[in-house]
Amino acid sequence: MVTDAKNNESVSYKIDTNSLEHAKFINWIDRNPDGWQNTPASYVGDVVVKQKNFTLIRLSKEGVMVSFKDDAGNPKQYTKDSDRKELEFLQRP
Repeated sequence: MVTDAKNNESVSYKIDTNSLEHAKFINWIDRNPDGWQNTPASYVGDVVVKQKNFTLIRLSKEGVMVSFKDDAGNPKQYTKDSDRKELEFLQRP
């Protein structure tokens, strides 16, 4: 589920696993395995991707935050600097 917030309105939509958006998102994840910093803070952004125990937030300025539960069920949260344009494909017009 993706939530795109702009102009103080939120639009939520599902990404089909066979869609171009899903393929681009998986490709972005695969290209960004390094540079993540552990962080305990809460974040607000304009694009949120959620699935079961995984959340990615595109931050309002630069960067992204991911949170998830590891294989042992422990919560993890990391941030990384990232160009906002790299995830523009998740926004709805």
